Amino acid sequence: MLRESEPGGPRSWWRTLSREIQTGAGSVGAYYDRRTLTLVHLEKGLTASRVQRVAQLPVPGEGLPPLAPAVQELVQAWGLENPPAGLAVSPRLGLMRPATLPAAAKANLARVVGYEIDRFLPLSPEQLVFDYLVVNETERELHLLLLGLPRALVEDWLTLCGGAGLSPVTVEPGPLAGANALAVMHGRPPAAFLLLAADGPDYDLLHFSRRRLRGWQAGKLTSVTALAELLPPEMPPEEAPQALYLLGSATLPAALRAGAGNLPFPVVTETQVALKGTLPPGPTTPEVLMAAGAALRGVGRVPFAVNLLPEGQRATPKLTGLLLTRFFSILLFGLVVVWSASIFIHSRIALSRVERQVAELAPAVREVEKQLQDTQNLLKQYDDLKRRVEQYPGPLQILRELTEIIPDHTHLYSFRLSKGQVELSGKSASASELINLLERSGRFTKTEFVSPIVTDETGSEIFKIKADIKGAARGS
Repeated sequence: MLRESEPGGPRSWWRTLSREIQTGAGSVGAYYDRRTLTLVHLEKGLTASRVQRVAQLPVPGEGLPPLAPAVQELVQAWGLENPPAGLAVSPRLGLMRPATLPAAAKANLARVVGYEIDRFLPLSPEQLVFDYLVVNETERELHLLLLGLPRALVEDWLTLCGGAGLSPVTVEPGPLAGANALAVMHGRPPAAFLLLAADGPDYDLLHFSRRRLRGWQAGKLTSVTALAELLPPEMPPEEAPQALYLLGSATLPAALRAGAGNLPFPVVTETQVALKGTLPPGPTTPEVLMAAGAALRGVGRVPFAVNLLPEGQRATPKLTGLLLTRFFSILLFGLVVVWSASIFIHSRIALSRVERQVAELAPAVREVEKQLQDTQNLLKQYDDLKRRVEQYPGPLQILRELTEIIPDHTHLYSFRLSKGQVELSGKSASASELINLLERSGRFTKTEFVSPIVTDETGSEIFKIKADIKGAARGS
């Protein structure tokens, strides 16, 4: 719930001081679900972010742009000028898909996702804005979560910001914004937790572990759905959830709410979440929580960073107030240190004598340390050389293994082995499958095309591939 400090006293004085020295550190967050637009005014204080004001506007049939005059009036009434603004969007308005790519794509992951996005999401890249998160990776595969929104929705938000005097900094899915609000403004969640965001019969279940999103599933609830049925399958102990947060708890079926007490960890609803602020006491709603999470990006970094706003259209937040806050915090800390140091001034005099004696011995100690370091470096070089000699495979062995791996429809023109890396060129009926064949062999890694594939007059594909040899250092 939103709590207000009592008038007068140290808390009131501290709040006033915080407001004065962090002028310009305010931001606006919004949550949009096609029916309403919930707006939150967030300010960054000396010790925490505080929700200052909340407003909710009904969205007309024309969408977000007609709300620009009303939003501008609110922003001016809140005393803000061109504040940074973040938008959290209902997951019902966006797209979420898991995707798997070869581990070799990690080096140029953003580019590969851009090329492959139309394989996973039903809209073309021209109709879509998207971002991705790496939820897991193995030696051979990358497991991603792709998140997208129709470009028209993002353009409507930019139009609204332009007409209302807002500086857009982010667009993100509502559940992730809610998770950021919980992590930053509601104390420290456990190392692993679940977030269930419900909107009528629709739900999204997110699994977080060690400040990373590990899984996201969506579906529909029924009157007989039990909470235990939604929990992810068995997982390593360090990733097992230790709490469940519910957003939209009032819309959950009665049977599901009744089963909350049977879980092996605590369940926290949005009405139990206490956000610091200056509003009268009242229950926190999911919309306010997600709007507050969207506003956090305007006053600092967040743990779960996804941004569906194209990079060229993101404004840079003016953090003058935040820098001033840090300056005063450092100044206050310095004064405390000086005051504390005065208590031990006599001890420091004796300590300085010891330090002078240590300084006299320092050159001899450094010389011994240098000799020891030189000896350790020589031993390390010897071990590296011995390991490389033992592990580095010979050219004939590599060539023999390539002969077994490469299919009959592929012919090599050249084979080059140098410094732990092999380079092949030739022609094949299907050059693209060679990457997977080489990776699956267990001998090669970081396999990639050196140049584009060219098709000759016979239909064969001319290729040039390079790969690192496992067990051989690049300097071998």
